[in-house]
Amino acid sequence: MPIIEDSVALPAHREAEFLDLHNTAVIVSREDGAAWAVDSWFGPNGMPPDVVPLDIWRAGWQPGQSIPTVASAAAPDAVP
Repeated sequence: MPIIEDSVALPAHREAEFLDLHNTAVIVSREDGAAWAVDSWFGPNGMPPDVVPLDIWRAGWQPGQSIPTVASAAAPDAVP
């Protein structure tokens, strides 16, 4: 990025840090408001995604970690 940093086109900008951002789709149950993360990030393309309670996913869940019972995905953490 040194060439861009020295450019007059971007005088007020500098090289940015890359953050480890990770987004996913969320499904919310109509029956009980439970929110589920549907995440295909961890597997190869074309394979079924991991589906885990949203609060567990937000806490940094990784494949291979145990997932508490379905009751943990109850409405308090549901997406509005």
